[in-house]
Amino acid sequence: KKHQAVVKIQCLVRRFRACRRVAVARHLRLHRRQHASTTIRKFWKRFTGRKAYLYLLRELRAHEDSVVVIQRFSRGFLVRYRQCKVALDREDREWAAVEIQRCWRGHLGRLAWEQRYDYLWSREVAAIRLQCAVRGWLARTRVMRTRRRLARQEFNRAKLRFKAAQSIQAMVKGYQARKRVRARRALVILSCRRIQRTWRGHSLRNSLWLEVLHRRATRIQAVVRGFLVRIRLAAIAGSATLIQRQYRTHRAAVGRS
Repeated sequence: KKHQAVVKIQCLVRRFRACRRVAVARHLRLHRRQHASTTIRKFWKRFTGRKAYLYLLRELRAHEDSVVVIQRFSRGFLVRYRQCKVALDREDREWAAVEIQRCWRGHLGRLAWEQRYDYLWSREVAAIRLQCAVRGWLARTRVMRTRRRLARQEFNRAKLRFKAAQSIQAMVKGYQARKRVRARRALVILSCRRIQRTWRGHSLRNSLWLEVLHRRATRIQAVVRGFLVRIRLAAIAGSATLIQRQYRTHRAAVGRS
C-alpha cells in the first residue's frame, strides 16, 4: 500500500509538472503567434499606407495646376476672412465700448437715483419708524396704565381675599387652638384632679391608718395600764391583806398571852 501511494504521488507530481510545462509551451507559442501576426499586420498596413500615399502624390502631381488654383482661392478666402474678422472685431470692440459707456452711465444714473430714492425713502422710513415708535410708546403707556389699574384692582381684590382668608384661617386656627387648649386644659385639670384625689385619698388613708394605729396604741396602752394597775392593786391588796392577817395574827397572839 505504501508503494502504491508513493507511485500515485509520483504520478500526480509528474502530471502536474507536465501540465505546467505544456501550459508554458502553449503560452509561449501563442505569444509568438500573436507577435508574428502583429508584425505581419504592421508591415501590411505600412505597405497599404505607402501605396495610398504614393497614389495621392501621383494624383497631386498630375493635377498640380488645379491644386495651385485651389490654394489661391483658399488663401484669398482666408485673407478676406481674416480681414472681415478683424473688421468685425474692431466693430465689436467699438460696440462693446459704447455699450460699456452706456451701461456705466446708466449705472451712475441709477446709483444717483437710488441714492436720492434711498435718501427720501430713509427719511420717510425714519418718520414712519418714529411715528410707529411714538404710537407704540403711547399704546404701551395706555396698555401699561390699564394693566396697572387692572393689576391694582386685582391686587386689591386678592388682598381682600387674602385678608378674608387670613381672617378665616385665624378664626379657624383660634377655634382649633382654643379647642386644643380646652382639651389640654380639661385633660390637665382631670389629671390634677385625679392626682389630688389620689393624694387626698392616700393622705386620708394615711391619717386614718395613723388614727387607727393611735387608737390601737391607746387601747393597748389602756389595757396594759389597766393590767398593770390591776396587778399593782392586786399586789397592794395582797400586801394589805397579808399585813392585816399578820396584824390580826399578831393581835390574836398578843391577846392570848
